[in-house]
Amino acid sequence: MTDKKINVLSSSGTTTQKACDGVCRIDQIEGLESILQIHRRNKDEAYIRRLCKVINERFDQVSAFANVWNADIVAKGVDKAAAVHWILNRRPDIDEVRVMGDSANDAGMIREFHGAAPVWASAEVRQTAAGVLNDAAELLEDSCPSAICFEFRKN
Repeated sequence: MTDKKINVLSSSGTTTQKACDGVCRIDQIEGLESILQIHRRNKDEAYIRRLCKVINERFDQVSAFANVWNADIVAKGVDKAAAVHWILNRRPDIDEVRVMGDSANDAGMIREFHGAAPVWASAEVRQTAAGVLNDAAELLEDSCPSAICFEFRKN
């Protein structure tokens, strides 16, 4: 990791949308506060899958998700399903949840909330989904098939 740029999402505002200021080494990352996600980009999809596999085998405190050219590395248990639950716990007025995702890190959320995947998602993600849609607009339409537009009701 000393010869490539990575992106770090942290509470200080560094996002996965901008590259780090040059090369980030492990010792530099350890000094950052409140890291939420480390994001590694490489146009070799096989490399990204291997990287995530090695990270998941070696480090039991994190989860690495291969998302095409991206490796998203987060603390174990931090995923989009957990984020939806966090929102629902703080917003008791929400009684319906519709989710859609196209990447490996969306699979848990899609599975748990009976969500959809877009047609361009990987085969693995599409298989997780309750249905496959052309775009997010379909998910928001009232005519969305009920098998896909799952209504999450709190007990």
